[in-house]
Amino acid sequence: MTIFKTDSSQIKTSGIFIYENDLIKNIRFENSNSNLDNITKVVIEDKSYLVKDYGWGRYLFLQISSGELSLYKSKSNYYLENSKFGLKEIAKKEYLNYPVFKSGVVSLFINNCKLAVNKLEQNATNLTLRNLKNIIKIYNSCNLESEIQIADEAIEKSMAPIEKIEFGVSLGLMNLNTDYNNIIDISATNTILTSVGAKLYFHSNMLDENLDFNISVDYFMKNKQKINNLDYTLYSETQLTKLMLGTNYLFNNLNTNIKPYIGISGGIILNSNSSIFLTSNSNSLTYTNYTTNNELCYNINAGAVFNILNQKIDFLIEYQPKLDMSILKSSSLNTENNSYNITGISFRLTYVF
Repeated sequence: MTIFKTDSSQIKTSGIFIYENDLIKNIRFENSNSNLDNITKVVIEDKSYLVKDYGWGRYLFLQISSGELSLYKSKSNYYLENSKFGLKEIAKKEYLNYPVFKSGVVSLFINNCKLAVNKLEQNATNLTLRNLKNIIKIYNSCNLESEIQIADEAIEKSMAPIEKIEFGVSLGLMNLNTDYNNIIDISATNTILTSVGAKLYFHSNMLDENLDFNISVDYFMKNKQKINNLDYTLYSETQLTKLMLGTNYLFNNLNTNIKPYIGISGGIILNSNSSIFLTSNSNSLTYTNYTTNNELCYNINAGAVFNILNQKIDFLIEYQPKLDMSILKSSSLNTENNSYNITGISFRLTYVF
């Protein structure tokens, strides 16, 4: 290491840093310790550590960026410094050993550079070290004679909880297409199911703010059908409950009041309350009863979140690809497995609290 002293002299020697919590307090040499009172800088393999007054003491900080606004690092924390505010620690969270910073302190340091403020607003919920260094670079090339621009939006976002959870209640309609060809020779039928449900939304600042995750449960009210051909009549009762886990990608940059999205979800259809009964038209004593089963499924989604008078409304269009629904056939003659197919499109409105 090379030590630069206050009298402009330099010493090349070997030593190790002595830490006080997270901060470098002293340097230990082979036979002695040195405090930092007469040292201005230490250079180790092209890395510069500058002595700074912080709190009640003097400490060494690794210099990452320099200029009108400088960025420093202690053992694990990061600091900003300029002539107006001095040296301030930047609040952060650690995700997989990578820091993601809150932007409140940063916004105060850069409030007289509009370009830097705009960049911070774009990255307020994803302020990684790389993004922070880019903002500092923009600030240090900025014309600081311009009018002060306080990043209120960035401060508000940065002070928000890292995880945001929202709850909504839903109403919907499903156009369900059912193909009973494995059971009876007849064309596919359509029926409308009405649903009520609830939905939890999870928004995470540690990830891209365009992504959200959700858990939903929707209960589809009972619907009865009667269909027949020349030989048989089929009676069905459909009553479903869907439990789904999904993720959506929101196009946040298109409009502040309308946020379109696309997504996918997977889960289970609880179908055990549905039933199918098949009887012969020529002999009412000849019949077959089918017991329905639960099935795993996936859906493809598209929709938009509307902000109306500070209230969120989520409009969802959900496509159910062709799904084979297994059933158990029970009759006086035998018992065997069978199936029928469903596809469907759902339209759902969710009021988000």
